[in-house]
Amino acid sequence: MAARIIVVDSGGTSRQVRRFFVIDAGGTPRLVSRAFVIDAGGTARLIYSGEMITLGNTTVIANTFAPQNPSVSYSLNSNGTITGFATDLGTYSIGNWVAPSPPVASYEVFATLNSGTASGTFGSWLPLSSNRTWSKSSSSLGLVSASIGLQIRDASGTVVDTATITLSCNKDS
Repeated sequence: MAARIIVVDSGGTSRQVRRFFVIDAGGTPRLVSRAFVIDAGGTARLIYSGEMITLGNTTVIANTFAPQNPSVSYSLNSNGTITGFATDLGTYSIGNWVAPSPPVASYEVFATLNSGTASGTFGSWLPLSSNRTWSKSSSSLGLVSASIGLQIRDASGTVVDTATITLSCNKDS
């Protein structure tokens, strides 16, 4: 278990560090997932361990030929992984939304349907202690899509990442 890192702000209030950033040589802020100190005996000691939340804008697309109808889905899973499904590909890994994973119990997701039609829960904060899936299917010829905005927040209510997910179904004759 890592020790807590406490900082004192300019007003004299002590605050626990929740996210820890460094600036790399190119000037880009990088989120630190773990920090260590070397003790007097030369042993590395973990002093900070934080989760890194990464969604990333993603498109999930299915391509089928009539009479087969295309369907797609995007899932944030309670084990910290992201999976996609497309009729022509089956289920596949997109990556991890939290690292190291788990713990996921202290995070929630909020989905907004930006355009098109899709199924799933929209407009409510949902705990990520359960799998959350959004999907789209189509029976018509051509390309149809839905755009979904996702936000993830931590237990303090701070939104820690956002992404746009596009679900597309393409049916050719």
